[in-house]
Amino acid sequence: IAKHHERALVLAARGDRRSLGRALEEMTMVLEIDPEDAAAWHDRGVLETKLGKHAEATRSYQNALALRPGDPRLAFSVVQGHLNQHRADPDGNPGALDRARNVFAGIEKAGLYEDLDFRELIERYDALDDALKPAPADLLLGS
Repeated sequence: IAKHHERALVLAARGDRRSLGRALEEMTMVLEIDPEDAAAWHDRGVLETKLGKHAEATRSYQNALALRPGDPRLAFSVVQGHLNQHRADPDGNPGALDRARNVFAGIEKAGLYEDLDFRELIERYDALDDALKPAPADLLLGS
């Protein structure tokens, strides 16, 4: 397992689409061997995001969170996944922003921030909050 995971990370570091695709194949092998590996699910989500596969990435993040439900970083990855889906295709993902809001509300309600230095999460929350506000151009589209 470690060999495939390590190979995936090396390939991903190259950054080109072909290497990212091969890294995703390696990560898939890790998950075929151990589908309970939350870190591999998360890393698969990161690779899928880099490849523009936002719905798949969100499902991978959700799988990781299901394995480690108290992990705020994984929960926030789910939020980011929903936001990425919305940004990629706002009309095709009309509920993505609401799903992002709901997951983030669950993070706050569960008090998951208490277990870590959450400065980065707060900064990302501020970015999330800004992303959820309609931009003037969005308001003009319906006119």
